[in-house]
Amino acid sequence: MTSVHHATDDGGEVLNFTTPFDSEGVTMVDTWNALGMRGTGSHDVILDGVFVPDASIVLRRPAGTWHPVWDVITPTALPLIAAAYVGLAEAAAEHAITAAGFRRDELAPVVGEMMNALTIARITLADMIRANGNHGFTPSMALSNEIFTRKSIVNDTVRATVELAVELVGGPGFIHGHPVERIARDVRAMHFHPLPKRRQAIFSGRLALGFDPIGE
Repeated sequence: MTSVHHATDDGGEVLNFTTPFDSEGVTMVDTWNALGMRGTGSHDVILDGVFVPDASIVLRRPAGTWHPVWDVITPTALPLIAAAYVGLAEAAAEHAITAAGFRRDELAPVVGEMMNALTIARITLADMIRANGNHGFTPSMALSNEIFTRKSIVNDTVRATVELAVELVGGPGFIHGHPVERIARDVRAMHFHPLPKRRQAIFSGRLALGFDPIGE
């Protein structure tokens, strides 16, 4: 499943379509050498001379504008994505508490700060799930904005939780192969899911001011 910009006289359109991996002209290139999430193997896929029949085009939408399809995708996908990262933060916190238990109780304030951040992440994720309404939500740009905003909050608090977990684990948490070291790399990928924080702030700010959130 992918999309491509199709140039037209009126500004272009985006075509969302499916094509099998075994189609002629589809190749995967071993390029996934990332800081984190290495296990996903998200290599580049090159489409060169691939024939895409009309039946495979599932959506045609104007380029450079917000399409209502995102009001369906956003409340459906982002709570699931955020849940994975909150789970990583929970795992990091468990490792940190175990490690801190063998050290002085002066670490208690750091543990408390970590748990505060994790609690905010959990509460915000729960609100994303509430907004989804067991997939019974009514799609709207306002709801998409709510989800995007909460995604940014989850991202910040997950990152804060894991950074504090690394601090609590100490030197071993900085060594390749330690679970917290891997989690510290993996959670950074949450930023790249739509919308990245600064783009979300622009989207939400423009919407609050009554402007097209992605327009000029």
